[in-house]
Amino acid sequence: PEPQADLSPGERRTYDALRDWRWEAAQELGWPAFRVASNRTIAGIARAAPTTEAELAAVRGVGPWLMEAHAARLLEIVAR
Repeated sequence: PEPQADLSPGERRTYDALRDWRWEAAQELGWPAFRVASNRTIAGIARAAPTTEAELAAVRGVGPWLMEAHAARLLEIVAR
């Protein structure tokens, strides 16, 4: 099943915003989007709604590179 299938409407909006961010980041890096973050990872971030870097780092699939390069932006998107 799709990882975003069981998201609430609010979580779905966050997921969609994270997907938009991922697409932009992938374009800038010249990478396929899944290398920036998987659908499962961004669904996990949307579901967890982290408010701190520690909470974001605890989401499955969020590794050191994502934290170092993008933590502030991800937390900003989730906060909206």
